[in-house]
Order: sequence, then C-alpha cells, then structure tokens
Amino acid sequence: MQKTLSPTTVTERQSLLDVLRGFALLGVLLANMVSHSGYFFLSKAGREALGTTEIDHYALSMFLVGFYISKNMIYGNVQAFRPLIKKVMIWGAVIGIPCNIVLAVMMTTEAYYELEPIGIIQPIVYALGVPALCLFYAAVFALLFENPTWKQRLMIFAPVGQMALTNYLMQSVICAFIFMSYGSALEAQLGPAKLALIAFTIYIAQLIYSSIWLHYFRYGPAEWLWRSLTYRKWQPFRKELF
Repeated sequence: MQKTLSPTTVTERQSLLDVLRGFALLGVLLANMVSHSGYFFLSKAGREALGTTEIDHYALSMFLVGFYISKNMIYGNVQAFRPLIKKVMIWGAVIGIPCNIVLAVMMTTEAYYELEPIGIIQPIVYALGVPALCLFYAAVFALLFENPTWKQRLMIFAPVGQMALTNYLMQSVICAFIFMSYGSALEAQLGPAKLALIAFTIYIAQLIYSSIWLHYFRYGPAEWLWRSLTYRKWQPFRKELF
C-alpha cells in the first residue's frame, strides 16, 4: 500500500511548538537587529558613540535545536519525559548561564577579532553556552506549558509561531525600510537600546496582526504557499466562519 503525504490538520498541531517558534522569533529579531541596522559592522569607536551595550539574544533564536527532540516526539508527551526535561533544564542553566556571562564580557572587547590569545575563550563559551541556554529556555517552557494557567499565558506566542515564516520575512522587510536608504535611512545611527525598542514594537505588532489574521485564514501567506508547493496542490486558505 502506497503512503501519501497529507497536510497536518488543526487537531494535529502541537501548540507547544507554535509557542516555542513564536517566542524564538523575538530572539531572532533582537539578534538580527544589530546586522539589519549596521551596528554590528561599526568600528569599536562607532559602537561606543552609539552605546556599547551588547544585544546577545542568539540563544532565543535556537529554540528548535536538536532533531532528536522531534524524532522522539518529546514535545508531544512532556509528562512522560518530565525527568529528562528537568535534567536538561538544570544542566542547561548550569552550563549556559555562566558561559553566556563570560561571552557577554568577551563581546565587549576586541580580543577575538584582534587574534589575542585570550580571544579563544569567546568561540568556546559561545559553542557551549548558547545551545545550553537554548535548551534551558525550551525545557522551562515545556514544563510551564503543562500547567493550565501558564499554558493559557504562553499561548499568546502561538499565533506568531504558527506564522513563523511569514513573520520572519516580514521582520526583514520592515527592517529594510527602516534602515536602508530607500526607507528611513537609519543605518548605523541607532544604539542597542533604541534597536531593542524598535524590535519589541515590531514584535508586539506581529502578535496582534498574527492573531487577527489567523481568525480569518488557516495559515500565514508564506506558510500557505509553502504548503501548496510541498503537496503540489492549492491548499484551502480562508476559514469558513459561518
């Protein structure tokens, strides 16, 4: 009997994954702001002129690391894997928090880029700390999601996660118009504090927009197109509200 692929139904969606994707997009946006804005490419003197506070939220953008989690459907049966998830949370914090503190300190220096011997510490703590802290965040979310009260609170991120591809592309387009010369031309003119404010403003707008959009449509525009191409058939787009 030949197996055929079919789209995931609404009842088959894993809300936890939508929440993780949605929250991760905030990290993606914060991490990308330094490159979208040109801040990352400024000299040390240029960065100091705009403010030297580092925006290092790469950990948030790596929530879905590890195909092992997907293969074993851990996200679909958190209760059964609770002891493992607790261990991941503890060790993620033990390794991730100290490494990221060291990383934040190292990123305020030029030791790595000037090939100083102490600069070797930066890629090591990055390689160890970022994935560990990502797993810590994901484990915390998974455990909190088992609590009905927290589940209701965290579901605010689900619409953004359900439209992750659309929202990611939208973030890039919005930032291009903010920072590029054909838009507001603010490239290399804003420091980390203002960049973070812009990022949170964009993300809050996406929280609102995604929720409204999914009230009328089954998927985001990019997700709908991707599904249609994947299954070689136009997928239903609008919801039948009545």
